[in-house]
Amino acid sequence: MLLHHTFGEVNGKKGVWGHAVGGMGAITQAMAKAAMAAGVEIKLNSPVKEILVEKGRAVGAVTAAGETVRGSAIVSNLNPKLLYRDLIDPAALPKEFLDRILNWRCGSAPSG
Repeated sequence: MLLHHTFGEVNGKKGVWGHAVGGMGAITQAMAKAAMAAGVEIKLNSPVKEILVEKGRAVGAVTAAGETVRGSAIVSNLNPKLLYRDLIDPAALPKEFLDRILNWRCGSAPSG
């Protein structure tokens, strides 16, 4: 919190606190609107089962329902350990990278 106040900036004013008008949902709605204006198709309630990798590059995803979705850019907001461990074929990753990911320690703050 101290770092945010020390290094943070809102509307050009250093050291002040800010929040999204409309709550955090307003941020994701603005991102979705900008993405759709750029031609992005957003799919909701479509859990990903696998990331497709061809020639060392992510090219699409397979949903839990079996639908294949391909794109020129593949973006994930999943925890990197879960992404590389669970959704990408280990054969598609360099061994040193995979070893580092599998041993990467991560966690989140306790809830409640």
